[in-house]
Amino acid sequence: PSELLAGRIRGGRIAVNPSHPDCPALLAEVMDVLASRDMDGRSAAELLGCSATQLVKFLSLEPAALEMVNARREELGLRRLKGR
Repeated sequence: PSELLAGRIRGGRIAVNPSHPDCPALLAEVMDVLASRDMDGRSAAELLGCSATQLVKFLSLEPAALEMVNARREELGLRRLKGR
């Protein structure tokens, strides 16, 4: 993860307020990591240093992002991730 994202991961959680100006950049990076891991949430979470549950909770901050991830997962024959 980038220095920005690594600095936001504390105790296996992605700590950021959804209204913080860094949130869109962090979300984009998380989505890039997911894409690089063929939308495998566990693999992406491991690379980022957080839990798969925390990764999904973070994606859920922006429902459109979670929907984009789920649409791609369906194309790949994977089950949808369930947000909050």
